[in-house]
Amino acid sequence: RAKSYMKPAIMVLDVKNETAAIPGTGDVPVDFTHTFDVGKFAVAMLDLPAGSWPRKTYVVGEKITWNNFLKLAEEVKG
Repeated sequence: RAKSYMKPAIMVLDVKNETAAIPGTGDVPVDFTHTFDVGKFAVAMLDLPAGSWPRKTYVVGEKITWNNFLKLAEEVKG
């Protein structure tokens, strides 16, 4: 379990109940970024000089396909 103040939003893989509703082929990479990492990034952005923020900013965590995520979940659960 990873510490978080957000409740899990189960939309694609429900590991606990062993169900999946993978969109499309499941072969397109998706991004997973932990809430604490987003918070650290936002705080770091606040330390930048005024007016120096880029117009668009992206935070990217781990990229994995839904099919690979499912495979990992299956291996962990046995």
